[in-house]
Order: sequence, then structure tokens, then C-alpha cells
Amino acid sequence: MNPLPAPVQALIVVDLQSAFVAGDHPVPDAARVLDRVGGLVRRARAAGALVVHLQNDGPAGEPDEPHTPGWELHLPVHGGPAERVIRKSEDDGFEGTSLAETLTAAGVGALAVCGVMSEM
Repeated sequence: MNPLPAPVQALIVVDLQSAFVAGDHPVPDAARVLDRVGGLVRRARAAGALVVHLQNDGPAGEPDEPHTPGWELHLPVHGGPAERVIRKSEDDGFEGTSLAETLTAAGVGALAVCGVMSEM
């Protein structure tokens, strides 16, 4: 008999930035993506899970260029130790970021991933 999986201890929200969900070229079915991700974030917060928002820093001239409207995270972020924003400049959210250290320091052994471009 297989044991039940451990409860999710962290939620990683990938690139849920305005350019990708509300800009000129949003992902397909962006409204549904926002609804689903918003629900997951609310549930994670209520459960006391760590919520990590990955925010992509795109190159100059791209819709997710830092400090442009499209770069902004679309969902509001609750500050504090249980919710963080980690900026990245590569597709891989671990490369050149503090994501691994953040998850390890929080003792995360089970996580869920959602958002846009989360296949990277």
C-alpha cells in the first residue's frame, strides 16, 4: 500500500506577469488561468504554505522588461516570510536565483507549480 503524498508545503507561481495574462498577447484562456492560479494562491496562503512568485526580467524592449507595466506581477503579493518574490533572468527559475535556497531553508519537501511558462 502506498502512503499518502505529503501535503504541499510551497506553491511556486511562475511568471504570472501582466504582459502574459492581460497584455497585447496573453496566453490562451488567460482569464481561466488567472482564476485557477488565484484560487491556488488563496488556498496556499490559508494553509500556511510558502508562496513564491517567480518574476521574469525580460530583455530591453520585451513585454516583460523590468519596471514596465507588463513586467508587473498580476496578482497582489502578500509580504512577509510566507510569501516571496524571486526575480529571474533565465527560463529556469533555479538558475542564478535563490529559489533552491529559499525552499531548502523553509524545509519544503512537497511543492506545487503553477502559472504561465511553467513548463520551463
